[in-house]
Amino acid sequence: MKNKFTLVATLLLGSFYANAQISHNTYGDGSLRLLSDRYREWSTQTFEWDDSDSSAYSYNAQGMESEKRRFFSPANVWNYANRKTQTYTPTGKILLLIDSNFASAAGSKRNEYAYNANDQETLLTTYRVSSGNWILEARFQTNYTAFDSINVYLTQLYQNNVWENASRERYAYNAQNRDTSRTYEIWNNNQWKGYTRQIETLNGNGSVASVTNQTYDTLSASYKNYSQFTYLYDANNRVISYTLKFWDIANNLWANSSLSSFSYDANGNLEQTLTEEWDAANLEWDLYNLITNTYDAGNKLTNFLLQTRNGSSWVNLARRSYTYNSQGYMTNDFQERWDANTLAWANYQDMAYYYEPNPLFNSIAETEKTKLFVYPNPSTSPVTFVNADKNLPYAVYDMQGRMIQEGNLQPGTNSIVLNEAKGIYLLKAGNSTTMIVRE
Repeated sequence: MKNKFTLVATLLLGSFYANAQISHNTYGDGSLRLLSDRYREWSTQTFEWDDSDSSAYSYNAQGMESEKRRFFSPANVWNYANRKTQTYTPTGKILLLIDSNFASAAGSKRNEYAYNANDQETLLTTYRVSSGNWILEARFQTNYTAFDSINVYLTQLYQNNVWENASRERYAYNAQNRDTSRTYEIWNNNQWKGYTRQIETLNGNGSVASVTNQTYDTLSASYKNYSQFTYLYDANNRVISYTLKFWDIANNLWANSSLSSFSYDANGNLEQTLTEEWDAANLEWDLYNLITNTYDAGNKLTNFLLQTRNGSSWVNLARRSYTYNSQGYMTNDFQERWDANTLAWANYQDMAYYYEPNPLFNSIAETEKTKLFVYPNPSTSPVTFVNADKNLPYAVYDMQGRMIQEGNLQPGTNSIVLNEAKGIYLLKAGNSTTMIVRE
């Protein structure tokens, strides 16, 4: 069984630095844009809030983020930590990203991007600093099928003044151009060798029905089952449950591990997430944890409560509360942990967001600014929930600009199955972009 403290840290706390970057995860009307944020932690020694981290944002004439300056506060004294700058192509794609580390130039990074005629990323080249100079580090090349889907994603490292293969991902598609398998290979002894493979099956509605992960067995020169997710949906095509199983080598079958079930309120908002773990000895599911979300009259998420099962009752673990301004922008994300000794909630972490007027608001209003809200975010679950205010197509991209999924959102809560590696992804729908953080 998972360690409960780890569960709290994962589901509730996540990565606050990553959270701070989710500047568009809001119900806002487009009239404001993020100016800065501030992260604080509660001190159990002094019983007061200690400033920890803060970021300030700048934008270009097109309203895209051009600079992010990050500060940290040891001993309550603000110090400059790093500066991230971005420039874009005329179509709004990132052309150059420089992440400068104030404390040590050795920690600085530089990314250069190239695109094809269809505005798809074909090359990402990364640099690091050595002796005050930018030194080539790695490059990531993407080529596409005739239907503009990823065919091969190649990673190479710059070593001994030459580019050397490191790994590659090969994609396969069905007749509807849906990604059905991905094979990850590594370069070894001047040849490609199998490593892992992911296979997806789809239901009649085109939604993911199962995802099977396999690892390559060098002795048999074949892929062997490792884990599998299976998904069930309701009439509105929202995920109502997923089951995680692992391959039992001894018995040559899939063995249950965990079951997550989702329920929705009358407005279509995700209300509860129930997780159960498989008791192999008694061949039954045991209740493990429960997440309960509550919303205001405008269907904005206001509270998140995490509880764990202890005997025949649910016991509090952690909770989050969200506040918004009159324009619908999140202004505070406040987190508490349950103190089992005092049987009371104790302060833990606090994130505040500050905004400025958006000079492009009039043009945004004319095109009806799309409102998106993603949760839980960050998340370890393969299922991400997205609240949208209208019907519209969406696409999910990784940080290299590769589109890894597309579909359609409906008003209310939508479930997106994202079986991807840990990292940051971009959800684009209408004229809004929201970050999805997988941990």
